[in-house]
Amino acid sequence: MATQHPDSTVKITTKEEVSEALNVITPLIDGGFGCDEIMVDYEGKLTAYHQPEWIVQEAYKKGFVAGKDFLITVRAPNDILESESRHLMTLMAAILANLKSSKLYDEEAVHYIVLPMTENPRDIVNVQRKINKLKRFAEEEAGYKSKREIHVIPLFELVKKHVKIDYLLEAASVGLVKDIGHFTEAFRVFLGKSDASLHSGHVASTLSLKLALAKLHYWASENYVKVYPIIGMGKPPFRGHLAPHNIENWVKEFKGYSTVTIQSALRYNTPRSDYVKTYVKLKEHSRQEPSEDILEHYTKIMALIRKAEEAYLERLSIVAKTVWRISQQIPQTRDRVTVREYKRKQGEIVLPRAIKFVASMYSIGYPPALLGLGLLLERISKGSAEELELLLKTYPSLIGDIAFEMKYYVSSNLRKWAGKKAEKLISDVEKVVDILSIDCEEPDEKYLNIVSKITLDSKLPMYVIEAANIRGFLG
Repeated sequence: MATQHPDSTVKITTKEEVSEALNVITPLIDGGFGCDEIMVDYEGKLTAYHQPEWIVQEAYKKGFVAGKDFLITVRAPNDILESESRHLMTLMAAILANLKSSKLYDEEAVHYIVLPMTENPRDIVNVQRKINKLKRFAEEEAGYKSKREIHVIPLFELVKKHVKIDYLLEAASVGLVKDIGHFTEAFRVFLGKSDASLHSGHVASTLSLKLALAKLHYWASENYVKVYPIIGMGKPPFRGHLAPHNIENWVKEFKGYSTVTIQSALRYNTPRSDYVKTYVKLKEHSRQEPSEDILEHYTKIMALIRKAEEAYLERLSIVAKTVWRISQQIPQTRDRVTVREYKRKQGEIVLPRAIKFVASMYSIGYPPALLGLGLLLERISKGSAEELELLLKTYPSLIGDIAFEMKYYVSSNLRKWAGKKAEKLISDVEKVVDILSIDCEEPDEKYLNIVSKITLDSKLPMYVIEAANIRGFLG
């Protein structure tokens, strides 16, 4: 699934996203990205309401049949965070794209609509009800009969939702049948890493995702239904570490996915040969059964998640205000709406969205996967060796994730931004390196030179992009 995430250093305007979509669906052998699905994203974005229709039209001209050769999946704004009008207009955009594709080649382009920031089963039922009503209205007014349902894909983006994923799906499946007579034997469920990391930290969100994949598999087998998980991840470890250099670890770590997001940085900040290698590996390992062994240690892993989240939040308070100030100058590489509610809150702490948060953390010299980890390791190391052993057994890629982050750790820059408070964070890193026996690779001179120049002035965006080009992602 190709997405429109603003995590690359390449600026793509909404006007360019239709031609981008055609490149995305073009097979690898013809120089494209070979994706089966395009997510047209309206969450906080200035995406044109006609974009799904335009993609259908332009794909038709190139000989691609939307709904057969590829899917267009719309990510609607959550009406709690954005206006009801934008939410409804987006749902209609998806339905009208199907009207267009039906007229062109008797196929329907949009089979699914993603609901971000899904909080509870009632959200899923309510959005499905709206889709069904709007669909009937369009059919009556436009004189066409749809051949298939448009289903809601709930996007769960918080640790507390991941660990209850089976209960949420069970309640949603019952509510869909009971309240609106909508029955399905197959569910697509979207699991997001970025916001889970932003609110709870890297370790907690990784463990919660692995629990979610195992729980989904168990729930599906117990209830004789099919579940096809979508995993939303980016290139930096904090956002999932879905990167070419880590792909062998990644496909083992997150077994159980059916669909994976191919975000902008993976497409535009990755050498072609590395992209192809990653693409092939992801295809090969799709729809493998996850190990359910993790469920045998559920109580202990939940305790680890709580400890990891607590440590992360303690250290987050040190850098939150600095990160917020920097984030206001991080370049936008997609056209976005200005919506005040789209900043994130963790208690009293105000945060930017995940990509800007990540870019800001690298800019101060403290890669975000490090945040709180030293404190966590210190606390669990003081107990029995069993807890640390369980963490490394459950999450074997942790050492590789941190080794990557250490290449961009710049303590001198952190001191510049955080002053005396930096010493706690620096001490944490020393503990991480010692306890995990990390073989550290120093940042190269070019990267050090660029990051040291980042200050709150007009040149900040330029230096942020230069540093991001070296890393291979903005955030």
